[in-house]
Amino acid sequence: MTGGARLGRRAELTSVAGSDGAAAAPPRNPLAGVSILDVFESAAHDDVTGTLLRGVWRTRAEREIAAAVQSGRRPALLLFDVDHFKQCNDRFGHAAGDLVLAEVVWTIRRGLRHVDLIGRLGGDELVALLTDDHELAQAARIAERLRRRVEHLSVPVPTVRAAKLAGTRTGDADHRQTTEVTVSVGAAIGRPGSAPELSVLLEAADGAMYAAKAAGRNTVRAVETTADGVTGTPVAPTSTCQARSPW
Repeated sequence: MTGGARLGRRAELTSVAGSDGAAAAPPRNPLAGVSILDVFESAAHDDVTGTLLRGVWRTRAEREIAAAVQSGRRPALLLFDVDHFKQCNDRFGHAAGDLVLAEVVWTIRRGLRHVDLIGRLGGDELVALLTDDHELAQAARIAERLRRRVEHLSVPVPTVRAAKLAGTRTGDADHRQTTEVTVSVGAAIGRPGSAPELSVLLEAADGAMYAAKAAGRNTVRAVETTADGVTGTPVAPTSTCQARSPW
């Protein structure tokens, strides 16, 4: 046995021996009992909202759009932006902002089918691909229904940071304040006979969402687009409600 081999063998024995010379149990595998599927599922989802991460969502959305085109369906894409979200973070802290995002996602998810794809594009921008066949007015109504669901949210957020800013007592870690939440929503759908790619739908929905913000926030705008990105004028659903800042 060479010197290097003896040293390696000694190190091996040392690693499994306790202080009294008895054999110690090998270190526990932190992934014991966790399947490869669990690992991949965890890596595919945002840890704050539970939605698909941006890259994973895009890959699956592109696949769903291709399948929809083959079957003659017109899927709709909805883009959500939480109104005045920076004010929430500034006033209550990022932990409270994360809680607000999680509640918004939970509310949106309850209003959609399990086959619809929900993702987080980044920050407070959320996206949903409605994989069934839709008309423009129908997509706008769905977006409006989801907007109303979010509008009825009351999220209890910790206000220790707010108490500090106000100069009041901050020792009570259980102190909470209920805050309201609203979203601006842009909806996009391909024109009849057109098959826009995901990037085109995203750009059209983004423009519609900014039109909703320009109209006063807490509202919906929907638009049709062609495969080459020619969009019409964003339209509102039958009834809307403009927002005030909840923060």
